[in-house]
Amino acid sequence: MTSAIKVHILSLTLIGLSLYSFSIEAQSVAELSGNSTQNIKELSKGSGIFFFFKPECPACKQQVSEFNCLGNSLSLIAMGFGGVKLSLWREAQKLNLKKVFGARVYQANQEVLSNFKIERGLSPQMFVFRDGEVIKHFLGLTSCDQLKRSF
Repeated sequence: MTSAIKVHILSLTLIGLSLYSFSIEAQSVAELSGNSTQNIKELSKGSGIFFFFKPECPACKQQVSEFNCLGNSLSLIAMGFGGVKLSLWREAQKLNLKKVFGARVYQANQEVLSNFKIERGLSPQMFVFRDGEVIKHFLGLTSCDQLKRSF
């Protein structure tokens, strides 16, 4: 592995360890598989992970496999961004988000992306939440152990 790649991996790891907390605002998001909308504040009841993904994201497929160890005790709420509804729906299908994890899959609008301070073009991003509060943010591929320790 070249030193440039090692530095890039290290920087992603360090970014992924960022800590901050904020309250989730009441905003509507559209489901990818239909025409209904949901209030994001209502979705954030209990404990879970908001998983932000975009089309053509190789790291997102790897990240989804890391969710296996979390079990069914947490909510996995997938938020597509950076594409039109159809491309996001296709990516969600490729990732098996709904089938494998029973995840609810939505399209994040600009208001949601601003609230979560999503870096344009960077995915996957995970926001661990508990009772309407984001308690941790991960950027880039994150191990299941790291995710588990954040609850």
